[in-house]
Amino acid sequence: MSKLPFKAIAVDMDGTFMTDKQDFNQAKFEQILAQLRQQGAHFIIASGRPIGKIQKDFAPYLDRINIVAENGGLLYRDNQLLARYSLSKETTPKLLQFIEENYPQVEIFVSAVNHSYMKKSTSQEFIDFMTYYYPERILVDDFLGVDDEIIKLTLRMPVELSSQMEAEFNQINPEKVHFTSSGYNTVDVIPSEVNKASGLKYFLDYFKLTSDDLIAFGDDFNDLEMLQLAKYGYVMANGNPELFQYTDYRAPSNNDNGVLQVLEQYLAE
Repeated sequence: MSKLPFKAIAVDMDGTFMTDKQDFNQAKFEQILAQLRQQGAHFIIASGRPIGKIQKDFAPYLDRINIVAENGGLLYRDNQLLARYSLSKETTPKLLQFIEENYPQVEIFVSAVNHSYMKKSTSQEFIDFMTYYYPERILVDDFLGVDDEIIKLTLRMPVELSSQMEAEFNQINPEKVHFTSSGYNTVDVIPSEVNKASGLKYFLDYFKLTSDDLIAFGDDFNDLEMLQLAKYGYVMANGNPELFQYTDYRAPSNNDNGVLQVLEQYLAE
């Protein structure tokens, strides 16, 4: 086993590390994780998923992995919170009002530090979809009464509207936000400087590494910043075809455990 050309591994979850059945080869991952740690490499989950869902899916490994959750909003190491980044109390009500008044067809999910929230008027289909990721979500009459620190909004909407909505809101609000596709016809709205790459930069600084030490795997545009940050940015074979132009590296599909295949190849060299 030769020395790895990287010291940090960042992986997206949905469509990347997880198969379409929402599982992964745990026996192989256990073996590969041990080999990576032997070489002093750090494994980082970088996902739009909430921290609770990641903690549940990776319960046996929490003392050996690092986590960028909520598309960069929450950073964990050894299951301990290191940092969090949220929408300001000034911006959040303006953002919610802007969406509800100008795009009433868009359904909204609010992810916060203590709880997550949906309006009672939300379609049952969207409630069921988000409950998979946030089983403890609370249904409210409206969002004005929510007294919590808001990490991000998740919107059910046509993804092609996101650039237009972002530009319109940022024209009228001093604090800028970013609309990023998170798959399944949903868009995450987060502070403009927050994304998976910003979370990874935090960890690279923490480990005294640089982007030249990073390999990253993703499948959609909320992975773009981290794929461009990494020296080795792998797009999954099943990924968004428009993403291929941004990187030189390809991994087998998520359903073929492509991430583990690539890491296994590096470890075998």
